[in-house]
Amino acid sequence: MNFSEINFQSIIGRQPRSTVFQIDQVEKLTKERVLVTGAGGSIGSKIIEFLSRIDGLNYLATDRDEGSLHSLSLKLNSTALFDQPQIELLDLRDVEGIRQCISIFKPTLIIHAAALKHLSALQRQPREALLTNVFGTANLVEVAIEKGINKFINVSTDKVAEYTSVLGFTKNLLSYMLRVLGMKFILDLHLAALEMYLTLEVL
Repeated sequence: MNFSEINFQSIIGRQPRSTVFQIDQVEKLTKERVLVTGAGGSIGSKIIEFLSRIDGLNYLATDRDEGSLHSLSLKLNSTALFDQPQIELLDLRDVEGIRQCISIFKPTLIIHAAALKHLSALQRQPREALLTNVFGTANLVEVAIEKGINKFINVSTDKVAEYTSVLGFTKNLLSYMLRVLGMKFILDLHLAALEMYLTLEVL
């Protein structure tokens, strides 16, 4: 077998799905002020790339990793001076930092993609997984409720189902916590690992 012919499509047995958004769906988004956490990550950066193509949309890309935001800034603006108002450092473990960020930006919609996801690292350091994936999200939800934000999308993982890892455990615990809190405005998106390759198109 020629290994150069192997790609993820041949492994999973299908082509990437193209999610096409109708113009009325996009127009609804332009009325929102969208805060994205984990914007420098694999999923968060795809979300930001999509949002950045919508004229008139106010969004704020946040991440605690300046290296990831540096790469995102280069991709979006061909510069990494951190002088764009749409990009900001934010650590979800710092509830006061979250409160300040939300008070200034005043989002109407939060897309929460921030999480520690490296399986091996989290197996070795489960405390770090709990601090970010569970308590960090709890901080974000607490401030969202406090500020009256009623649109919140939580990006989850397929590893929640029959979990065997620390990552799956923390994501499952988080989903359970949100249900117990009666967070009816929470939309929990369970994305398969390769769904980050979705092609997003605006008609």
